Amino acid sequence: MRKTPISPARRSAALVTALAAVAASFTWAGAAPALAIPDPGPQTGWQVSSTSTTAHPAPRDITASPDGAKLFVNYEAGNLLSILNTATMGLSTEAPLNGWGEPTIVTLAPDGYRVLTAGTNDVYSLTPGTWTGAAAYGPGVDAMTYSEFTATVFSTDAGQLSERDPLTGELIRWAGLGDMPLAIAAHPSRPVVYTADMSQESISAIDLSGVEWGDICGCEDASTVLDLPGLMPTDIVISADGATLYVLDYYARILAIDTATFTLEQTRDLDGADFASPSLSVNPVTGELVASDLNGTVFFIDPVNLEVTDTVELAEGLWDTAISPDGTKVYVTNTFDSLISVLEYITPAPNPATNVQATPGARQAAVAWTASTTGSATYTVSAVGSDDVLCTTTSTFCVISGLPVGPVQFVVTTATDAGSTPSQPSAAVTISAPAAPASVPAPTGGASIGFAGAQPTAARLGQKIDVVATGFAPSSFVDVSLHSSPVLLGSGRVGADGTATFQVTIPASGVEPGAHHLVASGFTAQGAPAAAVREIALASTPAPKPTPPAPNSGGSNTSGGNALARTGSDEQPLWAATLLLAVGAAAVTAARVRRRAA
Repeated sequence: MRKTPISPARRSAALVTALAAVAASFTWAGAAPALAIPDPGPQTGWQVSSTSTTAHPAPRDITASPDGAKLFVNYEAGNLLSILNTATMGLSTEAPLNGWGEPTIVTLAPDGYRVLTAGTNDVYSLTPGTWTGAAAYGPGVDAMTYSEFTATVFSTDAGQLSERDPLTGELIRWAGLGDMPLAIAAHPSRPVVYTADMSQESISAIDLSGVEWGDICGCEDASTVLDLPGLMPTDIVISADGATLYVLDYYARILAIDTATFTLEQTRDLDGADFASPSLSVNPVTGELVASDLNGTVFFIDPVNLEVTDTVELAEGLWDTAISPDGTKVYVTNTFDSLISVLEYITPAPNPATNVQATPGARQAAVAWTASTTGSATYTVSAVGSDDVLCTTTSTFCVISGLPVGPVQFVVTTATDAGSTPSQPSAAVTISAPAAPASVPAPTGGASIGFAGAQPTAARLGQKIDVVATGFAPSSFVDVSLHSSPVLLGSGRVGADGTATFQVTIPASGVEPGAHHLVASGFTAQGAPAAAVREIALASTPAPKPTPPAPNSGGSNTSGGNALARTGSDEQPLWAATLLLAVGAAAVTAARVRRRAA
């Protein structure tokens, strides 16, 4: 937890000397210089999003509420704590204190949270909403931290370690430290707290289970000391998993200590001046380290290799930092200019897709483009002049079906979490109605056309056949036509597997029998024009059989009369019946002649 410098009587001689040297290098008379806000430009990184003037001069410590809605700020002159709304950075209310503004922390409570803040000789507990201070308990505090393991607060108080009630700040017990550390951090899953002693050039790990509470030397036997010769540790924080303790050194160095072995693992020099008034924070979401200094630079540091990943240059006078619970904002106090700067990680809108090309087809088109140089992105395709999204993909092409006939241009919009950027439109292309190609195209590898079920090589004119076209773009159309005399037979929609199955009819007329080709036309799954070709022989339709005479409606007659008995097939030819009638007539005539002769 970041320390807040207090009265000179409780400040180490080394820190007094350091601050005096730095202070001498500044011009204190007259108005403070205005904060220079860098132009964000197109680059990615942490940048100033807003700056506001505080209600009182010389802000010091700053802390964010667990819900990120409030900021708590105290001042060099002490006597009050400002509560700000983060949405507006405006003053919400103020709570009176007694004495200097000292460390402020936030602890969770059954009904929300409490704000513990220190005066010169007291600790105040403030309840959200009313912001009135509960009972105050001494002694004064140099640094405070909350232990998740013990669910209590620990503070360093003029050479002693104190354990406090997290809701009231009331002193529970104490033990002597033997030195005067100005920074403290608690391990999240072990009964250990760590202190940084600038004057002793050391870090101590205190095993709480071994502390002799109430003894002036109670921490001596419970402490393991890691000496850092030539270094002046001024602030410490611990990683969320408790594996690493990070130390900020007065001489612009960042250190990483393995808490399991309590050994120094890494040291990295920061590219900056000495840290006369250091602040070190850890991003609760990303684990990134944030360090600031009176000289005006905010450093963002990779927690794994301690490399500086970004810097933000502000005006001289930086004092403390707080990070929003969601890790998206960093708040920085400037004690010289009485300012609070809000830093946000800015990712500019992505670079656009380029080289957008459209290939037209029958009521569809394939659109392809060169990917954005931004990296991982999602692309949407729309027609110029329309807000309708025709395609969404992470690839660099798509086949769009169901388009109206006529000219069209396409725009590809690149989208990331940071925003979206449209491309330049494609050249205009004309969408056509379905039609047979003028000639048999060259077959496309991977595309084929066949028949459902059996695979005949011949068909009759006027016959219905079920065609199967494969190797085409899902959700696109496939047109099937017959050649040599080009004629469109029909169209089908391609399924998710790249196959379309549908029925077409061979024309009964206008097509000569003989060798022909079936052609399937469309787009491949990669957006390229595709054609499948199959040979087929067409035969003439057989001549229809003669229509037989209508059967006798009177039914059969076996008792004589003028009805003929039905014999043989119903399909007996008409000439046979006529012949029988003629023979009968001749026989009758011959009989009459014989009777007259007699």
